[in-house]
Amino acid sequence: MRGSIGARAVVEVIGRGAITGARLAAFRAYAESGELRAREAAIELIASHEEIAGAPDLLAKALAAEEPGLVAAAAEVIARQPQRASEAPGQGKRKRKAGREGKDAPAAVTSPAIEAALIAILDRPAARDDPELIGAAIDAAGALALRPAEARLEELCRSSYPTTRAHAGTALGVLRGRKVACDAGLPGDAGAAGRPAVAPPVGEVPPEASALVREPAVLTFDTDAGELTMTLDPALAPVAVTRFVDLARLGYYDGKIVHRVVPGFVTQFGAPFGDGAGGPPGRPALRCETSPVAFEPLRVGVALAGRDTGSSQLFVMHARAPHLDGQYAAVGAAAGPWAALVDGDVIRSVKVRN
Repeated sequence: MRGSIGARAVVEVIGRGAITGARLAAFRAYAESGELRAREAAIELIASHEEIAGAPDLLAKALAAEEPGLVAAAAEVIARQPQRASEAPGQGKRKRKAGREGKDAPAAVTSPAIEAALIAILDRPAARDDPELIGAAIDAAGALALRPAEARLEELCRSSYPTTRAHAGTALGVLRGRKVACDAGLPGDAGAAGRPAVAPPVGEVPPEASALVREPAVLTFDTDAGELTMTLDPALAPVAVTRFVDLARLGYYDGKIVHRVVPGFVTQFGAPFGDGAGGPPGRPALRCETSPVAFEPLRVGVALAGRDTGSSQLFVMHARAPHLDGQYAAVGAAAGPWAALVDGDVIRSVKVRN
C-alpha cells in the first residue's frame, strides 16, 4: 500500500491538464486497474474532464466491480454528470429527434452496460444493506431517469434506512415529475389524498443484539507503529461495540490498512478494501448509537459516510473536535501513539481481552 500515495499523486497530476493523447493512455491505465484508491481517483476525474474518451465503458466497468468504493465513485460521477453515461455520437444505437428544420438529429442514449449495472446494484441484497453504496446507485438511476429502475426504487422507498428512503423519493420524483414522499412507509405523491398513515418501517433487529458484550473489552493492536490499544465500552454503544469486538476476535482487522490519517484530527481504519468504503460481507450497516460523550483526544468513534452507515470502521481522535459530538457514536478510548500511524500502515494483528 506504500505505492498508493504515489499512484494517487500521479492521478492528480494527470487531472491538471486536458486528458487526451498520451495523458489519456496514462489515465486509462489507472482507471481500469491497479491500486484501488488511485483507480477511484481516476474515475472521479471523469466528472470534471468532458474530453475523456470512452467514459461510458470505464464507468460501466467500475459499476461492475466488487469494491463498493469504486462502484460508488462511478455512480456519483453519473449522478453529477449524467451525460457521461451516454454513448459518443456515432457509436451504438441512437434515438432520433426532430431538428429545428424538421430533420432528424441524433440524440445520445445511456450506455446499456451502465443501465444493466445500475439495475444489478439496486437488486443486490448486500448493496441494500450498505446505505452509502445504494444511495449513490439510486442517485445515478434518478439522474438518468432510468425507467426500468422504477419498481426497484419503489421497494427502496420502503427501506428501513431513512437515508435510503430519502434518495429513493428524490429519484422517483425525477421519474414521475412530481414530489414523492417515502417517509411514511409507502411510496406515493406527497400529500396524496386518502393515503393511509403508516408508521415508518422498522429495521431488523441486528444480530449483535442477541449476544451483546456486557463488559469493556481491551483490544491490543500490533501495528507498523508499534503496539497500540483501545478499550471499547458497551455502555456507550452496545450494538456497535459488540460488532467491533466480534470482528476483532474473528481476525477481521488482521492485515487491514490504516487508510486515513489527518494530522491533528483522526486516524481511521477498518475498511475491507483499505479505501474507506463499505464493511464486511453479511454485516448490515449499523444504526447510529449517538450520545453526548465529547470527542476529545484518543476518543474512539464509529466512522460514517452519513447517518446509519457505520459497519467496521473506527477512528481515533488526535485532538478535541466539538463538531463531532452527538453526530457520531463514541465507543471507547484509546491509548498509545495512534497519531504516529501514517496512511498505508498495516495492522498486523489484534488481540481481545475482557
